[in-house]
Amino acid sequence: MNLAFGKLNFLIIGLGAAVGFFGLYLLSLAPVNNPISLNVAPFVVLGGYLVIVPAGILWPSKSAEKKPGQAVKA
Repeated sequence: MNLAFGKLNFLIIGLGAAVGFFGLYLLSLAPVNNPISLNVAPFVVLGGYLVIVPAGILWPSKSAEKKPGQAVKA
């Protein structure tokens, strides 16, 4: 069975989700005027969900590449 994503793709996507959840945790820190929750956390969330997860999706997988001379099953 040939999957579109390899092990590295799933690892990068999981890392991006973990970074996003960590950013959400940073957003929940009290007090409300905490500089970390106001300034750092939104960038951590955006970095996790808008940079790392799409990088994991777009990263070329070694297992999904066609080898020359092989027929593709439909």
